[in-house]
Amino acid sequence: VSIDVATIERRGDVGGFVAPIPLEDQMFTWKSEREADIMISLASLAGERMFFDGDSSVGVGGDLRSATTVAMQMEGFAAMGTTVASHLVTKTTAGGLGQAVETGTDRMWLETPFGERVEARLQELLAQVDALLERDRIWVLALAHALEFHRTVPGQDIAAILEGTVGPTIDGRVYHDPVFQARLEEYHEAALAAHRASGDVSIVLPDPTANGHAHSGNGAGLALADIDLVEPMELLRADQHTTNGDERA
Repeated sequence: VSIDVATIERRGDVGGFVAPIPLEDQMFTWKSEREADIMISLASLAGERMFFDGDSSVGVGGDLRSATTVAMQMEGFAAMGTTVASHLVTKTTAGGLGQAVETGTDRMWLETPFGERVEARLQELLAQVDALLERDRIWVLALAHALEFHRTVPGQDIAAILEGTVGPTIDGRVYHDPVFQARLEEYHEAALAAHRASGDVSIVLPDPTANGHAHSGNGAGLALADIDLVEPMELLRADQHTTNGDERA
C-alpha cells in the first residue's frame, strides 16, 4: 500500500485514518489483492489483541464489516473460495444488478455452510496477520509512536521510519536504534499497565528529536483502534491494490 498520510486527529466520530495514494484505475481485482484488502482490515483487531493482551475495542467494527463483505463477495460471486457457482443467480434484483451482501436482506447467509466458509477464510487470514505483526512488532510500535508524537505523519515519513532514512519531517534512523527501540517497548508496557488499571501512563512518551527532552503522552497510552494503522509491514511496503482509493476510516 502506498500511503499518502496517516493521522490520529479526530474527525467527527472517526478516530483516525490512513489515506492511500490512488493507483491507476483497474476494472478488475485479483484474488490476492482481495485477500490483501481483508488482511488490512483484520489487522486492527489483530493489533489490538496483540498489544493489549487479548483485549479489543468496538473501534474495529467498521474494519470487520469491510473484511466480511469482501470475503462474502469472494466466496459467493467470484469463485475465489471453495465453490464455483455464483450466488448472483439467486440474488438478482429487478434492475439486473447483484444484491450487495452487506445490505442485511439475507441475514441467514452467515448461519449456513456458506457462512462457515467465509468465517474459515477470515480466521485463516487473521492468523497470517497475527504472524506478520508478531514478526514486525517493533515497526508497529515505531509507527504508533510516530503517530502519537506527531499526530499526523505523511507517507514519505512512514517510509523513512521503515527504511531508516531521513524523511521530510521525521528522521527515521532513530527508530532503528536498539536503545530507542527498547524505550518504545518500555513505553508500551507502561501503556498496557495503564490500560489494565484504567489509569494514566506512568512514563512520558519517548522523544526522538532531542536528548533529555520528552513529549508528554496523552495520559491513556496509544489506542490502536483510534490509529487504524496497524497493518502488516509486508503490505505497507508492497504496491498492492486497496479496497478503494479513498480514505479508510
